[in-house]
Amino acid sequence: MWIFKEYQLLSIDEHKQLLHVRNKSHIREASKDTKIIKLQNHLQWVDRLNTTQRYFAVIIDNKIVGGANFTCKQRDVLEWGIFFSNDTLPFISTAVTYIFIQKMFQNFDTLYSEVSKDNRQALRFNRLFLLEIYDESESYFHLKLTKELWVRSQSKLGIITKRLPKIEYHFLEYS
Repeated sequence: MWIFKEYQLLSIDEHKQLLHVRNKSHIREASKDTKIIKLQNHLQWVDRLNTTQRYFAVIIDNKIVGGANFTCKQRDVLEWGIFFSNDTLPFISTAVTYIFIQKMFQNFDTLYSEVSKDNRQALRFNRLFLLEIYDESESYFHLKLTKELWVRSQSKLGIITKRLPKIEYHFLEYS
């Protein structure tokens, strides 16, 4: 069973596991906030999250393998992100991302994302899921994906959509 568990529902031990993954150098270097996050600061931040900010730990076989999040306004996801431990298998990271995008499109019409120009791997990963560059700044590519394009392009996602029905997953939500 794959579980997407909202941060507000995590136990202290689960928060520690999450930070163990989040504070790995490969994740910090790809994040806007590159500092190591201390448990106390993390817990205070979680307490301040509101209904427009949704953060989920990704748990597979009782182990936190990463996290997924989005910030929304009205019918749009203004920003979303995802991260995984180094030892997460590529199919798992791909399937988790697909499931998370499907989840967002249950309530939203457009997803937006920012990817550092230095992070070509993240850009390729976003483009695998049909996000398109619509603008760029000095440091970031700005990408978006509409629900219409997502629905229309399911056949392009091949093996993911074929194997997905065999995956059992559940969202544990705070609100």
